[in-house]
Amino acid sequence: MKILERISISRGRFYPTIPGKWTAGTIAPAQRRGGTAHSSGNPPDIDREPFRGPAPGFMPVASALRGAPDLLSNRADPRRFAPARMFPSSPIPPAQSYLKNRMARSYMHPSPQCACNMCGDRTIRVLLISDSPCCTGLIKQHLERSGGIFVTGVSSAEEALHRIKHCDVAVCEYRMPGMDGLTLLSGVRSRHPGLPFIFFADACTKDEVLEALHNGADSFIEKTGDSREEASLLRQAVLRIADRTRFEQTCETEYRAFAEATHEIPYQIDAEGILTYIGPQIGRYGYKPEDIISRPIAEVLCETDRERVLQDFSLTIATGREFPTRFRIVAADGAIRWLEERGVAIVDESGAAFGIRGFLRDITGQKQAEEAARELQRRLSDIIDFLPDATFVIDREGRVIAWNRAMERMTGVPAGEMLGRGDYEYAHPFYRCRRPILIDLAFSQDASIEQHYAWVRKEGSTYMAETTMRRDSGSEMVLWGIATPLYNDEGEIVGAIESIRDITGWRKAEKGLRESEERYRTVFENSGTAMAIVEKDGIVSLVNAESERLFGYAREDTLGKMRFDAFVAPHDRERLWRTFLERNRHPASTPRQYEADIVDAWRKIIRGLFTVACIPGTKSRVVSIIDITDRKRAENRIEHLNRVLLAITNVGERMRMEGDREHLLRGVCATLTETRGYLSAWIALLDCAGRCTAAAEAGLGERHLQLLEYLERGNPAPCIRKALDRSGVVAMQDPVRECADAPFAHMDASWGLMIVRLEHGGKVLGLLAISMPGELVFDREEQMLFEKLAGDIAYALHNLELEDEHHYQEALKRANKKLNLLGSITRHDILNQLTPLFGYADLLETTASENSLTMKYITGIREAARRVQRQISFTRDYEDMGVHAPEWQRVEAVVEQAAKSVPLGRIRLTVTTGALEVFSDPLLEKVFINLLENTVRHGEEATRIHISFIERGDRGIVIVEDDGAGVPVAQKLHIFDRAFGEHTGLGLFLVKEILHITGMSIRETGEAGKGARFEIEIPAGGYRMAPG
Repeated sequence: MKILERISISRGRFYPTIPGKWTAGTIAPAQRRGGTAHSSGNPPDIDREPFRGPAPGFMPVASALRGAPDLLSNRADPRRFAPARMFPSSPIPPAQSYLKNRMARSYMHPSPQCACNMCGDRTIRVLLISDSPCCTGLIKQHLERSGGIFVTGVSSAEEALHRIKHCDVAVCEYRMPGMDGLTLLSGVRSRHPGLPFIFFADACTKDEVLEALHNGADSFIEKTGDSREEASLLRQAVLRIADRTRFEQTCETEYRAFAEATHEIPYQIDAEGILTYIGPQIGRYGYKPEDIISRPIAEVLCETDRERVLQDFSLTIATGREFPTRFRIVAADGAIRWLEERGVAIVDESGAAFGIRGFLRDITGQKQAEEAARELQRRLSDIIDFLPDATFVIDREGRVIAWNRAMERMTGVPAGEMLGRGDYEYAHPFYRCRRPILIDLAFSQDASIEQHYAWVRKEGSTYMAETTMRRDSGSEMVLWGIATPLYNDEGEIVGAIESIRDITGWRKAEKGLRESEERYRTVFENSGTAMAIVEKDGIVSLVNAESERLFGYAREDTLGKMRFDAFVAPHDRERLWRTFLERNRHPASTPRQYEADIVDAWRKIIRGLFTVACIPGTKSRVVSIIDITDRKRAENRIEHLNRVLLAITNVGERMRMEGDREHLLRGVCATLTETRGYLSAWIALLDCAGRCTAAAEAGLGERHLQLLEYLERGNPAPCIRKALDRSGVVAMQDPVRECADAPFAHMDASWGLMIVRLEHGGKVLGLLAISMPGELVFDREEQMLFEKLAGDIAYALHNLELEDEHHYQEALKRANKKLNLLGSITRHDILNQLTPLFGYADLLETTASENSLTMKYITGIREAARRVQRQISFTRDYEDMGVHAPEWQRVEAVVEQAAKSVPLGRIRLTVTTGALEVFSDPLLEKVFINLLENTVRHGEEATRIHISFIERGDRGIVIVEDDGAGVPVAQKLHIFDRAFGEHTGLGLFLVKEILHITGMSIRETGEAGKGARFEIEIPAGGYRMAPG
C-alpha cells in the first residue's frame, strides 16, 4: 500500500523534508518493525516510524526570535521567521484553491482556543465515510482497539456533511455512489477549511491522487487487501495528521501572539486589493480588524496616495518582487498617519502571485522628522543665501558648494562661476592669488596661514581673524572673518564654512566712538555737576569725580552697592524713590527735575536738584545732582532782602511823615515786623552816660523790659555791651549759646540776632536790635542793609534833635555875640587901665633904690600886670573857638601857616603828612602854633621839629615830635591841665579843647631827655587823603 502525503513546514517548526515538495514512497511490510525502508526520494517508513515531532537541530520560533534583532527592530524580512504556509519561501503546489484554503485556515478563522480534541490528550474523533458497512465495522474495530481514537461511521457523503462538524479527522472512501469523495471534499473545505481529510481507496491513478491532494486532502491511502495493514496505515495517518495539526495549531498560536505583540501591523491582501487579514494593531488608528477585513485597502488610504500605492501593489503581484512603499492612511478620527509597507507576493507552485502579505510600520514621526529636516535644510540654505555677511562653504576636498548673495556683492563673482571650483579659487577675489585662507584652518592648523592676518583667535573649533587689504581703488578695506568646520553624524569633518564681513566703516565708527566716548567721559568726569548712571533698580553703576566730592563717598564704596536715594535725607527718600519709579513708567508725564535734601558722608545736609534723563536704547538713567544749597540760601536771602527793603521803604516813609520821636520809634519797630522782614525789633535811645532815655519794641512783648533794666543798672547783656563798645554790626547766629542773658535768647533757635549802634556824626544815639533767620545774620549784604537802616533811623533822630535845637542854637549864637561884645568892651577897658598901672610903676621905680624893698614890690606889680595883659590878649585870640562849623583842612598847609607866626630860629621844621586832610575846628592853626611855641620855649637845645601821619586800625595819628629836652615823666599827666606851665598855663589846655570839638584827642608819648612827642588821634571818618 502506498501513502502519498504533503509534508510542509509547520508554524515555527522545520521538518526534515524539503519545504513545499511532494514525496512518495512504498510502505514497507508490516513485519519490518523498528526499521526503515527507503526508496529514492521516499520518506521514512511511516508504518515503522510514526511522526514524533520536529527533527533534531531545529528550534521553535519563540527561541529563534531571541537571536533575531532584525525582526525586533522592524527591519526583518517577513519571510524569515513566519510559517511556510503563511510566507512560503519556495513554490508550492499549483493548486491555488488549496493555498487559499490553507490561508483561510490560518487567517479567516483565527481561534485563540481550538475546540478539537487534537490539541490535548482527549480521544480523537474520526468520521469514517464508506458505503461498505463491513469495511466500516472492521476499520472501526482496528482503530478503536488501541485506544485514543473513537470512530463514527456513515454510509453516504450527504450524511457526512451533517456530521462533519463533530469530528476531528475525516476518513473517506474516494469512490462512493451518489456524491463522490472529491465533491464531499469541496463541501468540507468550504465549510471547515482546517479540518484534516484523508482519502483511502482501491487502485487509483496518479492524476486522481494529485487531484485529491490539490483539492485539499491531507493524505491518500491505497487499499492493499489486508484489513489489518490497512487499519494500521490508516491509524498511523490519523495519528500523524493529528499530531501535525496539533503542532501547527500550537505554533500558529505562538506566532500569532508574537505577530500581534509587535509594534508593526501584519496584513494580507489578495490580488484584487481586498484585505484578507489585518493585525489588531490597526486599533491604534480607530479601526477594528473585523470591520475592515474583506474590504478594499484603498478605503483607508489617503486619496492623494491611493493611485500610487495600488500601482505598487499591482507591480508586486505582477512581478513577484518586493516593492516597499510609503503611504498615508486616514485614521478613523480623520488624522493622517504615514505607514511603510514591507510585504512579499504570495505565489503558487508556478510562481504566479495571487496576494501580498507583510507588515505595516508607522513612520509618521520619521516622516515628520524628515520633513523637519528638509525644512531645516531649506531654511539653512535660505539662511546662508540671505545672510547679510558674505558667506561661502567648501567640502572636504576644498570645492565651493555655497556662495551666497552677499559674497557675490562683495567680490563681484557670481555664484555660478564659483560653485564646484577648488584649488583655493575662493581666495582669489580677495587676495588676487590662490592660497589657503582662514577657512582652511578648519582642516589643517597651518601656522603660515595665520601670518596673513592681523590677529587670529580660536574658540573651540571656530577661528576668527582680521586682516586689511587694499581695494582696486587704492583704499584700504578691513575684513573680519569667522570659520568653523562642518561635521556629519559620525563626527567627521565634511567641510567648512566661513563668513566675511567688511568692517571698515565699523572700525572707523569704532574709532570715532572711542574718541566720542573719551570726549563724553572727559565731560562726564570733569563736569562741575555731580552725575551718576543709575540702573532700573536704582543701583548706581557709574559716578564722576564731582559725585565723590559732593557725597563724600569713594567710587568703590558706591558702584554696584548703593541705590542713588541712599544719599537722600530720610524725610525726602520715599518721595524721591516714588518719583524715580514713576519717571521710569511714564517718562513723558513725569517731571524731569525734583529737589531733595542730601546727607553726605559727614552727615551734612545739602539741598540738591535731581535731574533724571533716559539713556536711549537702555533702561539705565543719567541722574545729575546740583548742589543748590547756596542758590536756595540766596533765594531765601533775596526773598528776605526784598522784605527788608520793603520794610526800609516803609520806615523811610514813616520817618518823613512822623515828627514825634516816641511815635517814630514805635512805628519803625512795627513796620520792621509787619512786613515779615524781621521776627522782632527793639530800639533804645541812650544819653551820654549810657542811660536809656526812650525805647520801643515789636515782637518782644514784656521781654524788652529786662533789657531796659540791664541798661538802668549799668550791666547790659553781653551782646548789647559788645555793640556799645564798637561801631558796626554785632551778629549772632545762635543767641541761645552766645548771649544767654539777653531776652533774644528765648526766641526760635533757628533765628539769629543783629545789633548795631544808632549814631550820627560820631554821636551814639542809641541801639537797634532785630531777630532774623540765623543763616543770614553773617551775610554781608544783609548787614549792610541793616547798617543803612540804622543810619537812616539815626539820621531821622538826628534831624529831630536838630529841629529841637535849632532855636537853641540861634539863641546861643545871639548870646555868644552879646558875650563877645561884652568881652571885647571889658578887655578894652582892662587894657586901658593897665596902661596907667605900668606908668605909675615906672614912676615909683625912679624913686626907689635898686635893692630896696620898694623895688621888689614895684617889680611884682609890673609882673602881675603883664600876666593880666597876656591873659586878656589870649581871650581875644580864642573868643571864636567852637563858634564856627568844623571844616576839612589840609594839615600841611595849616602847619606852614602856623610856622609863620612862630620864630623858629635855628630849629628846622619838616612836614610829611602829604595830602592829609582832617575835619576840625577852624582854630586848628592855633593848635600847631602852640605846639611849635612849646618846642621853642621848652625844647632847650632842640634843632628839629618833624610832623608826620600814620594809621592805627580805623583811626589816624598825626605825630609832632622834636629832639629837645622832652617832658619829664612827672609832668606828662598834667601838661594839658588848665593853669599848668610857666606862662599862662592855657596853651596846651586850649589845644586839647580845640581838638576835642571834632572828637580828636592828644597825648604826649616822648621820652624825657630825647625830645617831646605829641600824638593827635583822629577818629574814623575824621580824616582823608585829598585827591592829587
